[in-house]
Amino acid sequence: DEIPLSKNNAALLNLLIKIHDYDLIEKVASKNLAIKSWTNFKKGNYSISVLYARDYLNSLEVKPDFQNSLYVLAYPILYNNEINKYTETNNLNGFLIESLIREESYFNPNAKSSVGALGLMQLMPATASFIANSQVPASKLSEPDYNIYLGTKYFGYAKNILENNNVYAVLAYNGGPGAVQNWIKRHGTSDIDEFIEKIPYDETQYYILKIYRSFWNYINIYKPDKL
Repeated sequence: DEIPLSKNNAALLNLLIKIHDYDLIEKVASKNLAIKSWTNFKKGNYSISVLYARDYLNSLEVKPDFQNSLYVLAYPILYNNEINKYTETNNLNGFLIESLIREESYFNPNAKSSVGALGLMQLMPATASFIANSQVPASKLSEPDYNIYLGTKYFGYAKNILENNNVYAVLAYNGGPGAVQNWIKRHGTSDIDEFIEKIPYDETQYYILKIYRSFWNYINIYKPDKL
C-alpha cells in the first residue's frame, strides 16, 4: 500500500534515504514527483527520472534557480565519458550533444521511434550504415558507446557540410542535410531567426527550439568554463 507523505513520517523518509531503500521511499513519497525522480535516478532509471523532474518543474509557477538539484535531475550529465571522447574527436560541443540525447531519447539506450530510429541518439539504421560506411546491424545501435560514436560522427558530418554551423547541424539532424542545404539556397542565411521561421517543417522548427532550450538549461546549470 502507498504511504502518504506527511510531517509524521518525515523522520522515516530520512532514515530510508540513509539506508538506500529507494523502493520504500517511493511508497512514502508516492505523489511527490521530485522524490520519485531522485529515487529512480538512484536506481539507474534515468529516463523515468528525467521525466518526473521535468513534469515537476513544469508544474511550478515559480521556477527555482539553476543550482537547484531538480534541474540536475531534469538535465543530468550522463554518458559523459563517451560524449567527451567523441565530441573531442569531431570538434563538437559536449553540452549540445547531451541536449540532443536528452531530447531524442531521454537517455534510454533502447529507445525506438515510430519510424524506426534507434538508441540514445535515435539513428535510423540506413543513416548509421551511411556514416559508418558499412552495414550496421540494428542491434548495435542499442549499445551506448557505438550509438554515440555514430551519432556524433553524423552530427559532425552535417556540421562540416553546413558552413560549420551548429544550428544548421541540429536542423539537419532532424530534417536532413540535403533539406537544410535547399533552405539555405532558398532563404539565405543573413538572419538565423527568420531562417528558422521559414522552415517548411513544423516538426523541425519545434526540434531546434527544444534542443536549444535544453542547451540553454545545461550551460546555466553546469556553467562550463569553455563552450
